[in-house]
Amino acid sequence: MGRQSFSRCIPNIPSIEYKVSARITATSRVIRAEATLYYQFGELEMSDVIEIFGSFAYDRFLKLEYRAKNKPEAIQFGYLILELSANGRRLYGRFLSYSPHLQCITYGIGDLHKISN
Repeated sequence: MGRQSFSRCIPNIPSIEYKVSARITATSRVIRAEATLYYQFGELEMSDVIEIFGSFAYDRFLKLEYRAKNKPEAIQFGYLILELSANGRRLYGRFLSYSPHLQCITYGIGDLHKISN
């Protein structure tokens, strides 16, 4: 289970904080994961399941791509470049994505913290 805060850097769109539960598999330099994002959109409590895949770069950066898994009708995908902290408990970086709720490309800052094994 982790916590992340993504600021959407678009005027008049508030930041959205996501709670994330992820199952991550890393083999050599390849990363695969399935994550559930829990968040509030307006008055609605929402959740999305996404597939994440990518690789390490220079032993401390992650280059990741994701797409919706549980809603095949939704256009939802994106890219993340994250830096792994020295203690391995934090990932910090940028994202670029297409939001099916906002129906536009969004981008911002991602800050993920590991809170349990």
